[in-house]
Amino acid sequence: MHSAAVVAGLILIGLYTEAQLDSITERRRALHEEWVELDRALALESLANAASWAAERGDAAQAGATFDRLLRELTDLAEYQRRQRGAVAREYEGSELDVLSNVMRSVERLQSLAGSASLEAIRTVHQEIEAAMDDFHGIAEDEMSEAIDGIQATETLLDRLMWIWLGALLLVLGGGAIMFSRYVTRPLGTLRQGAHALRAREFNHRVPVARVDEIGDVAEAFNAMSEELGTLCQSLEDKVAVQAEEIRQSVAELERSMRLATIGTLAAGVAHEINNPLEAIGVRTEGMLRRADRDDLRDGLGLVATEVRRCQEITQRLLTFARKRRGTTGASLTERLDLSLVVRDAVELVRLRAGQRTEIEVRGGDSPVWTLGDPAALRQVLLNLLLNASEATEQGGKVTVTLAVDGPNVRVEVRDTGQGIDSADLPHLFDPFYTTKEGKGTGLGLAVSHGIVLDHGGTITISSAGPGCGAAVNVTLPRAREVNHAD
Repeated sequence: MHSAAVVAGLILIGLYTEAQLDSITERRRALHEEWVELDRALALESLANAASWAAERGDAAQAGATFDRLLRELTDLAEYQRRQRGAVAREYEGSELDVLSNVMRSVERLQSLAGSASLEAIRTVHQEIEAAMDDFHGIAEDEMSEAIDGIQATETLLDRLMWIWLGALLLVLGGGAIMFSRYVTRPLGTLRQGAHALRAREFNHRVPVARVDEIGDVAEAFNAMSEELGTLCQSLEDKVAVQAEEIRQSVAELERSMRLATIGTLAAGVAHEINNPLEAIGVRTEGMLRRADRDDLRDGLGLVATEVRRCQEITQRLLTFARKRRGTTGASLTERLDLSLVVRDAVELVRLRAGQRTEIEVRGGDSPVWTLGDPAALRQVLLNLLLNASEATEQGGKVTVTLAVDGPNVRVEVRDTGQGIDSADLPHLFDPFYTTKEGKGTGLGLAVSHGIVLDHGGTITISSAGPGCGAAVNVTLPRAREVNHAD
């Protein structure tokens, strides 16, 4: 709208300027005509003077010729004035014709007096001619002065118009700069800010789209690119995080395996060296216990025998742990078995031991859940998990065992309502000899269970919300193909 107003104003100024230029052209033409008339009037005045002088000298021939020429010139000038009067009505045209008529009459009178001896009459007529020519000169000069004044006024107006044009030009240039800034520079600056935001990884930044043109299309494409880059970057970050976690777990598992292998070798050596003297002590103690006849001696020997058996159990666990680390159990891990039977067998054994102190509930397993592995080894894993859960649960607590099929895997969860586990202990629960039960246990139960599950191609994890919130152990094993009874 502002642009249309500026254009309309410039058109009006242009039309007005053109009209003034036409006026100047007309005034210059009129001035030229007046100059021609004045020049011819001066020539006529010279001829009139020459004719008068010839008449005064009595030179009839020269006076006659001069008068004839003067009359012809006057006639031509009068005819020219009549044509001008017919073409353009001017203020002084009538006066000029009247003056020329008077001059012509005076010349005719002077011509008639040229042959007489009346010098005084000739001079009188000559003075009349001079007076008439002076009037004609005055009129012509007034017309020239008027034309010059008009030209000067028009030139002054044109000077003003020139400044108006200059102002309009500056206005157009300023408006063009503003329009360029509004429609080009500012949107490009907004796009540049968006590019800086993308470089700063601000993928949620959007460029406002307020126009329907090429720049608006660029803004829409920029926003689409920002969204795609944000999605791609988030996807890459997620994949990197997953891979980093997998690498971290692999490195941790490798370090753990190396550590367990070293500990297993040491445990095997220690168990073998300790087991031999323990065996000798146990045999001698049993023999002495059978021959002892004093009660106090029998009690002491019984205590020694009990502690020897306890030490032998510890060394046996060490040997079992070492064999698991070195893969020398000799058991087949390809035996097809129903895991629900193993779970129920382990639950019944723990129920007998826990009695009424802890409730143990089994969920799932109503139909066979098939997997491959060593039933005795998996039973040992479940016994360890159930005993730990039962011992961690106070009187009246509950242990829930859930057996389910999870896609290509089978899953066993042992959840208790017991004491819970501190977050600082969770990463170390599968380390050998690490225990949260001060003065109880060897810290090998979970380490052995972890090794058995890994040997079966499964995973075992422990989670807890913290002390007093209970804990949950999840064991995942590969699922075996179901039996086809039609075969």
